Amino acid sequence: MLIYSFHVYQWPSVLLSDLAKCMRNFIWSGDTTQRKICTVAWKVVCKPRDEGGLGVKDPSLVNRASLLHLSWKLLTSNDHWAILCRARFLHHGKPKANYFTSSVWYGLKRYIQKIYDHSTWSVGNGKNIFFWIDKWLDRAIFEHWNIPPSLHDSLDMKVSECIMEGSWCLPDFLVTRDPDLANSIIKITLPVEDVLDRLNWHHAIDGVMTSKLAYTFLAGTGNKIPWHKLVWNVYTPPTRSFITWRWIHDKLPIDDNLRKRGCFVASLCCFCKQRAESSNHIFLSC
Repeated sequence: MLIYSFHVYQWPSVLLSDLAKCMRNFIWSGDTTQRKICTVAWKVVCKPRDEGGLGVKDPSLVNRASLLHLSWKLLTSNDHWAILCRARFLHHGKPKANYFTSSVWYGLKRYIQKIYDHSTWSVGNGKNIFFWIDKWLDRAIFEHWNIPPSLHDSLDMKVSECIMEGSWCLPDFLVTRDPDLANSIIKITLPVEDVLDRLNWHHAIDGVMTSKLAYTFLAGTGNKIPWHKLVWNVYTPPTRSFITWRWIHDKLPIDDNLRKRGCFVASLCCFCKQRAESSNHIFLSC
């Protein structure tokens, strides 16, 4: 039920914060209700293991990624619910300015333009692509010609109106004014059969957005670290991997780190009784 709710509604930030707090408490104390000092930053914990984190999913990002994926399906699916939502909430493929009493649309409308910014149309029969305002070339034609936004609502011509019997039939004024643009359009190969237009997500090999790709897109990618396979593998118990991971980040609860937090204690290694307690001493030189 939780994941289903994440896929449909935009959760209040207070609930997402409380859920993340319970997850942090469980990681560091083993109890969702018991608070303990978080030695590693939450943003580091939520990084993938190959980037030095634990691979924990941030609830806020999961919610946003789920809504982004649902927005993608709203724009690309031919299911009845998607067709109904497009007819009700969109005009020329863009969100209407009207206010709608919908608990679902409130969380989706903010992602529609983001999807268009990172997607490109592949031309099929051209019936779903707006000639001037959709991105089906390297950039939208209205950007190429600097058409002001105030005129966008009147630009309702579809790409299908420039296709006749499987060949391009461009308006004379377009060929005369911008021959380079006309040549780039003519170079697009049209399908022989009646194929639907397709919206392709730039960050997917096959052009289809998935929930995983949506989360990766919002979370971003960082530098890969070379040691994650040595720490996290089937041969090492998870508890030992977790201790090693904290040691690499220098976040073990030892005297040296306690002093960094302002706790002034008399430090002495509990093993050799000769040197101050530190991570490098305990694991490398004691």
